[in-house]
Amino acid sequence: MPDAPGQLPSRAPTQDPVAALARLDAGNARFVSGDLLHPRRDQEHRASLSKGQRPYAAVLGCSDSRVPHEILFDEGLGDLFAVRVAGNTALDPLVLGSVEFAVALLGVATVVVLGHEDCGAVKAAVDVVRDGTELAGHLMAVVAPIVPVVASVLETMPDSVSDEELVDACVRANVSYAVEQLSKVALLADAIAAGTLVLAGREYVLATGEAIPV
Repeated sequence: MPDAPGQLPSRAPTQDPVAALARLDAGNARFVSGDLLHPRRDQEHRASLSKGQRPYAAVLGCSDSRVPHEILFDEGLGDLFAVRVAGNTALDPLVLGSVEFAVALLGVATVVVLGHEDCGAVKAAVDVVRDGTELAGHLMAVVAPIVPVVASVLETMPDSVSDEELVDACVRANVSYAVEQLSKVALLADAIAAGTLVLAGREYVLATGEAIPV
């Protein structure tokens, strides 16, 4: 059946969604252990990608320089469709459109929202909500989607919670919120209902390299 007017054309997923997520987790396990494959980074493979791309997964992650998607999942050129924005938020139409593009036109089988501990955007949102900090320039636009997440977490945390514990709770809640927002996007929701897409959340641990489920 042809796509309805105004919809993106759909492409079949590159592989089984559950297997795609397992492949990501297996790559991260190799990264953590140091038993890396460094796959698909040779000249021949690089040249083959000039004809097109078929990534199997999309990762919506933070812009933080310590969290490079292909490295921490031990993947190569053309494997991952990377969407990176400070705070790994999923409210901006450009972010949502990028993820939709990956699913509908490239056929990715899984979308992972990847947060990380010690996230600067989350810490800034905590400062705004808890301390009334004012941010200069366009920084508030980065933090604004995270502010309601932080406010919700603060309502449930005891006064004795440490700053580190608070930030980590907010990081995880922010990942869950982004996954929730993506699940409400019609194109993605349809793919999930059809069994051709899996959404998942992960938190990257800086010291160990683990991308743990959220």
